Amino acid sequence: MQQFRSVFWDILRSMGCFSQKGQAVAITVLLIPVIIGMMGLAIDIGNIYVHQSRLQNAVDSSVIGGGWAYVNNDEKVDNHPKADETTDKFMQQNHDNYTNLRLRYVAREGDDKNIYYRVEASETVDLFLLRYFDAIGDTSNVRAVACVRIKKVVSSGGTKNVFNNLFSFGEGGFHSVNANQNPDNPRIAQTNQSAVYDGNLVGNGKNMNKDYRHELMNSESLKYRTVQEAIDAGAYSTLESNPDMDIYEPLDRLMALKDDPDRAMYAPDQNISGNGSINQMVNQGKDVMYYDFNNCSIRLDKSFEGGKDKPIYIILDNNWCNINLNLDTNMSENSRPYVIVYRGQGDINFNGNYGKTFRGVIYAPNARIFTNDNNMNYYGSMVAKTIQLQSKAYYHYENYIGDGGAPATDDDDIVKLVLTDVQGVNWN
Repeated sequence: MQQFRSVFWDILRSMGCFSQKGQAVAITVLLIPVIIGMMGLAIDIGNIYVHQSRLQNAVDSSVIGGGWAYVNNDEKVDNHPKADETTDKFMQQNHDNYTNLRLRYVAREGDDKNIYYRVEASETVDLFLLRYFDAIGDTSNVRAVACVRIKKVVSSGGTKNVFNNLFSFGEGGFHSVNANQNPDNPRIAQTNQSAVYDGNLVGNGKNMNKDYRHELMNSESLKYRTVQEAIDAGAYSTLESNPDMDIYEPLDRLMALKDDPDRAMYAPDQNISGNGSINQMVNQGKDVMYYDFNNCSIRLDKSFEGGKDKPIYIILDNNWCNINLNLDTNMSENSRPYVIVYRGQGDINFNGNYGKTFRGVIYAPNARIFTNDNNMNYYGSMVAKTIQLQSKAYYHYENYIGDGGAPATDDDDIVKLVLTDVQGVNWN
């Protein structure tokens, strides 16, 4: 800058600007640095504004993706690698100068008990004309911050939420028939010939009578030779009473799925099958099959790969329908689970098949479910007024529809952009 001033004054002297005649010229020449400065200010501020806007847009769009990754992976405020990884991926896509960005990802819990996930980004911007002013320097830093509130969805939790249990039953009670070989003598009965129950068995307290000869084995029992040895070791499941459990609470929300034209398809007839109408529905990109016939036959003779987080719903909207449900396929860990919802008061007769595997949920809070187990594998949960199991099977709890008993929440409200000066949150 000193060299620039020296050259500038030499030019003024050579032009005679310090004589009386040259005063007008001198004034004009003196204005040249001002004009250049104003031009530089306009150009550089405009360039800074463009960079800052681009950085803010990238941060805003990326933090939402990170917020959803936080939710979907059930991460914690002190450990959120999937959220950070997803945010980073979106920043690379949304900003062409990603490699030169300085990024910071932070999660905190607010006074309102919601989680706040915050992205801070900064970038160095080169100056064009203002760099010639010593007090300014060659570069300027721009910064952008965005934050999402991850809303805490309050669930009923514990055994009160029917989808947290292997079996949830009402006033009709829980019945297990022939769950063990030689039920009159557990010292003879072999554990490898017994039904297995892994998960909570919960009633609403209206009928908690123990309707089986002796204890219900869990998978730990298979370590022991006889049922009595397993009982002595505590390797069995027991009925639990929870009067606060409301088996009817999720019904209206699950039934409402049939009213979404983008997801639902009306069954062409009363014979529903995996290879038939369900396959047709899936090929249309839909996931809800519903019908209202007086009687229904459902044959699960096909499974659909795609992940356990993408259920296929079968909704039965009839008050007095009797349903025959037949399992004739093997569902893998990556199969889309079947969720069968029935609002009526009829019976569901579930016929297992030797060695076949079912994954999903049967939800029928007003109905009775009778199963002919036949050595099937059942992964998921079952909810009914009455549950009666016949013979031997392997029952394992699995949560396929999340916190289904919790109030429905608009997805846009779960992860939402908010102001960064959130009360009660320390970002340091």
